[in-house]
Amino acid sequence: MIVSVMRSGFRLLGVPALGAVLVVVAASATAGAAAPSALRHPSAAPVARATVIVRAPIATATAMVGDEVRVELVACAASCGYTWRVRRGPAASVARYVSTKFRRPPASQGLVGGNEIEMVTFLATGKGSTSIVFKYFPPGENRKPTRSYRLSLQVD
Repeated sequence: MIVSVMRSGFRLLGVPALGAVLVVVAASATAGAAAPSALRHPSAAPVARATVIVRAPIATATAMVGDEVRVELVACAASCGYTWRVRRGPAASVARYVSTKFRRPPASQGLVGGNEIEMVTFLATGKGSTSIVFKYFPPGENRKPTRSYRLSLQVD
């Protein structure tokens, strides 16, 4: 279980262990090199949007207004037809749905069948807290979900 936050110039990685370990890698300009205008004039630099990556079963996440929040869930979509659906939330004043995409984990590239990573992206639109409830549905109509996942999102 890893939560990642990527910001322009910084990369924070939550590492699963007994205690939380954060690794911060900051980009720095080399001495004598010409600095881009955004580095010379911080007031002219655009606000960088971060991507907060949440991998189930992590149940809470924190983002800042303008951040993307990408929830990654394991799904047997292409070969089995199972998919995750947002069944409740998020509060429109806190976050909004952007997209759903799928990718194969590197270990299963080139294999027939198997699981994929379903990536559901939201945009943090305002300060506050909200819950997002996902349900895992089998293929076909009028089917009941087989699993559920709830994420509590705090936007600062």
